[in-house]
Amino acid sequence: MLKIKSNEFLDLNRFGQFFFIFQMFFMLFAGLSGWLLVAIEIVLVVIFYFVSRIISSNYGADFWVNQQNQWICKQGQNQHDVSVKDYWITRGYLFIWLKGSTKSVSIMLSRSIIGAQRYSQLLVLIKKTYESK
Repeated sequence: MLKIKSNEFLDLNRFGQFFFIFQMFFMLFAGLSGWLLVAIEIVLVVIFYFVSRIISSNYGADFWVNQQNQWICKQGQNQHDVSVKDYWITRGYLFIWLKGSTKSVSIMLSRSIIGAQRYSQLLVLIKKTYESK
C-alpha cells in the first residue's frame, strides 16, 4: 500500500483560488465603470467562495493506492473509492485527477516532497492502469 498524506500534495483548486484573488485586485485597477466593476467583483467573489468550499471539503484527505491500482481517499472516518481519470507530468511534478462517485480532486505531487522511490512507484502504478485500457 502506498500512502500519500495530506501534507505531501497540493490541491490544484488552490491555484484557482489564487487566480481569483489576482483577478479581483486586477479588476479594481482596470478602469471599469462602477456597476460593471461591482458586477464582475461579485461574480469573482462567488466563484472564490465555491472554490474555497471545494478546498475545505478536501482538507485532511489522505490517498491510498495498492498494487492493483485501487485508489482510496480517506478523510477522518470517511472513505471514498476514486480512480485516476487523467494524469500528466511536467518538470518533475505529477498532476493527477482522481474521480469517484462522490469525490473528485485534482492534486499535484512533487518528487522532492514524496521522495524519488515513492514517486517512481506511483508512476508505475498509474502507467500500468493506462496500458491496460
